[in-house]
Amino acid sequence: MQFKHPEILYALFLLIIPVIVHLFQLQRFVKVPFTNVQLLKQLEFQTRKSSKLKKWLVLCTRMLLFTAIILAFAQPFFSHKEQTKESQNIVYLDNSLSMKAKGTNGELLKSGIKTLSEQNLFDGNYTLITNNDVYENPKDALLEIDYSSDKGNLETVLLKVNSIFKKKPNTQKNLILISDFQKNMNAENAEVDSTFYTSFVQLKPVQNVNISIDSVYLAEKSALNYQINVKVKSSELVSNPVSVALYNKEKLLGKNATDFSEKKEQIIEFTIPKEEEIEGIVKIQYEDVPFDNTYYFSIQSPEKINLLSIGKQEKYLNDLFASSEFQFENKEKNFFDLGTILNQNMIVLNELDTIQNSLINALKDFKKQGGTLVVIPSSESFTTNKKIVENLDLGTLENEKEQELKLTKIHFEHPIFKGVFEGRISNFEYPFSKKQYNINGVGLSKILSNEDNSAFVLEKKQNQGNTFWFTSPISKENSNFTQSAIIVPLFYNIAMQSLKVPSLAYTIRENNEVDIKTKIGKNELLKIKNDNSEFIPQQQTFASKVKIQFSENPNNAGFYPVLKGEEKLNTLAFNYDNAESDLTYDDINTTINNKKNAVFYDSIENAVISLKSDAQENWIFKWLLVAAFIFILLEILILKYFKT
Repeated sequence: MQFKHPEILYALFLLIIPVIVHLFQLQRFVKVPFTNVQLLKQLEFQTRKSSKLKKWLVLCTRMLLFTAIILAFAQPFFSHKEQTKESQNIVYLDNSLSMKAKGTNGELLKSGIKTLSEQNLFDGNYTLITNNDVYENPKDALLEIDYSSDKGNLETVLLKVNSIFKKKPNTQKNLILISDFQKNMNAENAEVDSTFYTSFVQLKPVQNVNISIDSVYLAEKSALNYQINVKVKSSELVSNPVSVALYNKEKLLGKNATDFSEKKEQIIEFTIPKEEEIEGIVKIQYEDVPFDNTYYFSIQSPEKINLLSIGKQEKYLNDLFASSEFQFENKEKNFFDLGTILNQNMIVLNELDTIQNSLINALKDFKKQGGTLVVIPSSESFTTNKKIVENLDLGTLENEKEQELKLTKIHFEHPIFKGVFEGRISNFEYPFSKKQYNINGVGLSKILSNEDNSAFVLEKKQNQGNTFWFTSPISKENSNFTQSAIIVPLFYNIAMQSLKVPSLAYTIRENNEVDIKTKIGKNELLKIKNDNSEFIPQQQTFASKVKIQFSENPNNAGFYPVLKGEEKLNTLAFNYDNAESDLTYDDINTTINNKKNAVFYDSIENAVISLKSDAQENWIFKWLLVAAFIFILLEILILKYFKT
């Protein structure tokens, strides 16, 4: 037999007190002499003997009463080894980055691991789940568990738990969930199975103040300098200034003392000399939650995006793509060079009134190689427009409609306009078009729409390439769209998405895509390698680029060079998701929807002690309470009916 609260058993020593009191407070009888006392002596002897017996009976019942109560509060139970029903036990330990916050015994995760390793939980017979792994033999693995960039999600955890429990249906199912239960765990949407005996252990940090780097972006660049803006957030107002420093590798470029006594968010500006390659590191000195005190970003020599326009020579295209980011060419309508076409990232068919079959076939190959095609229809030849639409599998072209329509709607949710507008504008100066060629087809998404809800610009994703279709010619004879402000973000973003040039930084565990402008051999692969890790990412090879995709890797923040053999092509920077920096937590006791068979604890020790006894073993506690009641009843009966 074991006890949940063995310390209460020390109260048994106090049972000596009523014994001592009983011995020293025995009633003394006063003797009265009589002339003839023979009969009285016998009566005196009988009365004294029965009185002593009654007192000893009362003392015994009281001692047994106090003993039963003390044992009941100590909560005795039999260990699981004595159970006839097999149990299946799972422990979830949240090892997300927010568990680096400091509790009363140090970092929450490390203190949790220490407690679990010290406790003989379920006699070592349990499965341990973390955010990134499952351990069947946790005793040997506990000390190897480290922080993971995977965010904890209670719904995902419970799905894993269900799949494990289903392997042994006829067992008693015990589950312990150990976490800080941040708001981003989505605990409010989790439903706990009522057939599980579930224990929630919420570990809480000593304080919820955290200062973190939210983002870094390039505000300006000139021939000589970059202006780097760093956005820093604090969860609370802080009286002491916080130091923010900027490095290029190990070289200090600037330092700033930032004040959060009045505002929780600050933008810090650094002007740094322009170099061919910058591996930037921003650091803040605030140690309570250290994982978000460092931010990595990379500025590399920019890759030019190759753009080609075939057809009408328009000044607005030259103006739009005059930036050093683009390599722009304008060709006549009869141009055809397969090598040049396949080497482009984006091609504009600008109001072609005729088109050769060889160019059509080349454009098909261009799209298979991941190219972006923009088609502006001809105002002169419906036949040519129809040929382009049908051969490029865009759908079916409707007959031209001559009607002046205003462009009145921007589809802000489309990726082309992501981050372009601070708000949803509705009062811009509406451009118009006089002639429209609408398409009926599958997989078409609107980017801009006319006042009658017909499309002005459509996108269709096909295989690896994208096609953008203008339903109207936009030359000045048919439309004033080229004078509208909306033309700049539209064409610029289409061009920028035709080659996904590396960003300043990426977030770990997001679906990131990067285009590396290079040509590799048939059996050649690009790899990612730094001092700590090496892996081959998912990649697709095209004529002029290699598309790299990141999802599972990397796991840690830092710089990751992209290598072609031993040649370094680029350096990518990865950072942890800043959602973990928000130290706001659920009150798990009130958040969980289904509370049947769910118990809430403030420490792992209490949960472990509780789960060492099964719910079916409470009969000992109940019978001790019954015994205490019986002893009270016996004492009452003795005092009332035992005649002395």
